[in-house]
Amino acid sequence: MSIMILVAAPPVYSAPITFVTALPVAQDQLVWRNYFDPGYAGDDPTSRDRDLWNLLYNPVFAWGPTADLAIFASLTPQYSFLSENTAQGRLSSSAGGLGDSLIFARYTAYFKDWLGETLRIDPLAGIYIPTGWYNKSNAYGRLPQDMQVGSGSVDPYFGLTAMWKTQLNEFDWDITYRYNPAASSGYQLGNSFHTDFAYYRRIVPWILPDEGLDNQIWIGLETNLIRNGTSQVSGFNDPATGGFVWYLDPGIFYATPFWTTGMAVQVPVIQQLNGPDRLYGSFRLYLYFEYYFMMPSLPKWAQF
Repeated sequence: MSIMILVAAPPVYSAPITFVTALPVAQDQLVWRNYFDPGYAGDDPTSRDRDLWNLLYNPVFAWGPTADLAIFASLTPQYSFLSENTAQGRLSSSAGGLGDSLIFARYTAYFKDWLGETLRIDPLAGIYIPTGWYNKSNAYGRLPQDMQVGSGSVDPYFGLTAMWKTQLNEFDWDITYRYNPAASSGYQLGNSFHTDFAYYRRIVPWILPDEGLDNQIWIGLETNLIRNGTSQVSGFNDPATGGFVWYLDPGIFYATPFWTTGMAVQVPVIQQLNGPDRLYGSFRLYLYFEYYFMMPSLPKWAQF
């Protein structure tokens, strides 16, 4: 019986932070990124004065079996805590567990390399696996949609991503779509459309050394546009679901030859949510740590 040993591998300094579709992955490299991701929504247009905290502890794994192919897998453990005014006084609700899991593959369809510069354009496709709850309730009834982290169905996921990187600047972009079929109970979560953009610039060191690997600090700005469709219950539209949100996310990360850590603060710029009593988000914080491992090479016949 053979034993596989994971050895630390030199990195491809990695951005962006709020989306992983454009994450650089080298051949024979395993990237492990772990998020600590709290978010708060407290802009309540009603007299219920709701406060909602969502905390995600999200591991992401990306493996490069070949120079052109990368395979991603992510889990979304989440804990939610809601407090609100009711006729019985101030009440609190909580929910915790695993959200839906995502597996997708990304393939480099076009690339062009220059001295110290690269351009990549990659289609991607995968599925969301229904490992999360979508109809969780407590003694007072079904919990709000913001506390439901699953769709109840196997959801196709596909899109396109691009990256242009120089020694000083990096641009990342993606566009993705998640189709949510009806769950067995007759519940159907609205489909989701995302497009994201990130720009980062290296500030330390200002001039790269002639030899060797160096620690680096990059700062930048990301933006996310999300359109969620209206959900359906028993074939009827739920008018208090779906809408459009635009976020801005200033970010910073520190990269070493073997690991990277960083953070971004996500702030809503526009929130156009369906329904008169929706709870509006206030902020979301992305904290992450990332480590790089060298994986055994695939045999030549398995590479494409």
